[in-house]
Amino acid sequence: MLGISAISVEELRSALLQRHPTTLLTELHIALLRRLVDDEPSDVLMECADGGDGLSGRVALFNPLVSSSHQLLTLVPPTATMLEPGTWAEVLRWFLIQSGVEGEPILQDAVQALHTTEYSQLLILHKVAILSRMVEEVLSSSSFRQRLIHNMERKQELLAQESREESQRKTARREAKQHKQEQVAAAAAANDKELLMVPKHHEDQEQVALPPPEEYDYEDDQVEDGDAEATQLLQRPSASQRQRAKQEAERKHQLQELRKQRLRASGKLNEATARKDLVALAEGIKLGRASRMEGKTRGALWRFPELSAALTLHAELIERQKAEAALRDRRARLAECPVRHEALGRDRWRRRYWWFPSEPSRLYIETPADADAVAKEKSTESSGKRARGKVSWSSKKGKASASSKAVPPTAVGSRWHYYRSRHELHQLVSSLDERGIREGALRRALQQEMGTMLNDFSAERVPLFAEQAWLEAGPHVGARIRQYFAGVGASEGTVVGYLPPDGADMALWHILHDDGDQEDLEESELEEAMRRVGEAPRDGLQDTQEVSSDWQNQNVPPKQRITQKMLGLLGLQAELLLLVDQLMSAMQAAGSDFVTADSAVGVVMWRSEVKSSASATQCATLLLALEGRVHALQSEPDANGLVGIMEGKALDSGIDQAELRPEEDHVGGSGGGGRCGWSCVAAGRKGECGARVLSFEGKRLWPCFQARQRWREQVGASITTAQVALGAHSFRDHAAVFGLINGRNMLLKAAANRCVAVWDVS
Repeated sequence: MLGISAISVEELRSALLQRHPTTLLTELHIALLRRLVDDEPSDVLMECADGGDGLSGRVALFNPLVSSSHQLLTLVPPTATMLEPGTWAEVLRWFLIQSGVEGEPILQDAVQALHTTEYSQLLILHKVAILSRMVEEVLSSSSFRQRLIHNMERKQELLAQESREESQRKTARREAKQHKQEQVAAAAAANDKELLMVPKHHEDQEQVALPPPEEYDYEDDQVEDGDAEATQLLQRPSASQRQRAKQEAERKHQLQELRKQRLRASGKLNEATARKDLVALAEGIKLGRASRMEGKTRGALWRFPELSAALTLHAELIERQKAEAALRDRRARLAECPVRHEALGRDRWRRRYWWFPSEPSRLYIETPADADAVAKEKSTESSGKRARGKVSWSSKKGKASASSKAVPPTAVGSRWHYYRSRHELHQLVSSLDERGIREGALRRALQQEMGTMLNDFSAERVPLFAEQAWLEAGPHVGARIRQYFAGVGASEGTVVGYLPPDGADMALWHILHDDGDQEDLEESELEEAMRRVGEAPRDGLQDTQEVSSDWQNQNVPPKQRITQKMLGLLGLQAELLLLVDQLMSAMQAAGSDFVTADSAVGVVMWRSEVKSSASATQCATLLLALEGRVHALQSEPDANGLVGIMEGKALDSGIDQAELRPEEDHVGGSGGGGRCGWSCVAAGRKGECGARVLSFEGKRLWPCFQARQRWREQVGASITTAQVALGAHSFRDHAAVFGLINGRNMLLKAAANRCVAVWDVS
């Protein structure tokens, strides 16, 4: 529904922990914001004028308190066209401020930090709080609710259709069974032996016996005697005797070859059966039949046990494959109308079990933060050496205690760990009480998904923690450690077990990681891991980009995907260089000395400084210098801020029908004192008001000098790359309407609309 690819828990966790901007969080936040902002400025202002109940209707057109305290470039709702890889963080800040963060101290701190800090460098708690608010806003939006209602209705139709089809299948099976019983009864009444010999059910297989003894007789003890007899016969002159000896030797040779073939087929069948490999089973069955491992004797079917077991398993795997295909088809049809992903169920301790389609190789367990529920939890998870993945294990130690003081949900939440092996999955299902209401429903849900889950889960069996002689008291037990893992990043944990040295075996320490993983460390490894704790950054963020950097939004064409070069300072530098490239042709035609000047003061030097800039503040200074060069091309002086404001008229309506009301003339003063708005593009009717009408048609870069002054003040005070990028976006729109950037009429009209929306309140 958001138009982005599935995101695994590990990918999201890694992206949130990164100190550098990531494509994953950029794509995710832009997708969420697109659901919450309007497409065009005209729609924004129409909703404001009509008093709409959406986000735009809740935002005041003029809020000086917000302007002075948060220094927002735009005070009216931003549009979807302003959502770019470099600007989305500032649009996000606008949204959070205007939607209200009162009563949420963590979110308030996050918004305040976002004013002076790059989003990627926010505390992990602030990132989670912002993301939670965004998800809540999207879920509560009217468009999303309508989509959910539609999906719910569609899902109910699909479930009803499945119920009807299953009812029809049951009816067909019942009628077939009844018909068979009637046939048998009729045959018994007519004493028809042929009909009575038919199996009771069509699905019944033929009775298969073991091979007769002669099938195991390869005449091994007669091979040497036969060879000697054949040698003697071949020395005799009788041709018939030589022929019989030759035939006998050939027959015994064929028996030995048959034995070798059967041994080879039996070995392949046993191996394929143990591995439950469908392809290997099919090859083994073909080889077994070619080596005569089944046949008939006096009309009775016989078969070697290895082949019978393989055929039975092959049929079961085929049926399981069909069931899995039907289940995948069902999931695909239900995925077209998503409503909400729900947990598989709860156990007796009210732990919830989640199986996410984006991460099918793990079964997540959510343990509630309530201390009583956590205290009752029994440790049934496994432990072992970490190898190419994570092993879930729950310790009896380190239980979270509930705070007596109320804490926001984003501050203290549930504890999570997961199962990833087939052994753990089977152990879980067998431990659930099918007589219980909660555990019975969970057991049935797991059994329904078992076929698919077993294919994705690891076949590695991990030994139980309780099976080893770990001591809960000993050196370093209780110490904190910090480890780094390829593809995961940093992970912190606690030493929970100690295994003393035994002869040549070195001492081991068992580590329980905060995310539920576990591993065993030797003393040198433990000391290094404990040392890393003191070296960890205070904010808890990481500088590695291993997991999240591999994520790509597969739902959009490759050329439209956001890349790492579009983000952060590199993205801002590229944006400024693109902006000057777009301006160069028109500035050169206008005879700007910025283009014709030498490298010390001209565009060459400007480009070099942009490429070597080390902060957003330096880029802001360069953007102001570029605006000064462009503003010098203006043929008329900036106008005063005498502006009318449109009342209830969309911009795309006839400009000549715009109604303007007079406003008090503000001359001079600070950039925040005057109104600069609709007169930029709308012409008032003659004689209806005294408002001076300004024009974008090659005359003025800004609608009034107050608008320019405010823009320069905002860009000059910018601290983050998003603030500078939003200033560059606004400047590009004004330059396009000014006539310096070529574009189609519709694009120029959209740019003019955005200019008006930004400066409607200055």
